[in-house]
Amino acid sequence: MAAGGWTSALYIDERADESQRAALEQILSGDMGGPAERWRAMTENFMGIGYVPIDFRVDGKVHSVNVPGVMDFSVEPIQIPGRDDAMLLSNTGHGVNRDLYLARGVRAEYTDHGMVWDNTGKNGHYAPFQWSFP
Repeated sequence: MAAGGWTSALYIDERADESQRAALEQILSGDMGGPAERWRAMTENFMGIGYVPIDFRVDGKVHSVNVPGVMDFSVEPIQIPGRDDAMLLSNTGHGVNRDLYLARGVRAEYTDHGMVWDNTGKNGHYAPFQWSFP
């Protein structure tokens, strides 16, 4: 991934009104800087923006997102043996958060823009984050 040449697409919840859509498009395009600016620089083929129903959930330690007909992702943490804590990978150099919880893909299916993949049962990660702009 670090070599660039990405193909990417954006999905914005269809419930966003026009002003929210405009703000999210500006942020996610990279025009406001931050991680999205770095992602844009890595993208060779931008497939556009879809305004879709998005169902995002955190149920205990399971995190999931579903866009009907496009993606169905769910990850669960990899627990530290004998403890209730999830394993944490620190100082990763990730574009959004340096510390990532290790997870397993309970479901990880994507179908859109001529791409189809299934990473169910493979690795995943999650982390809390908060973006702010001047």
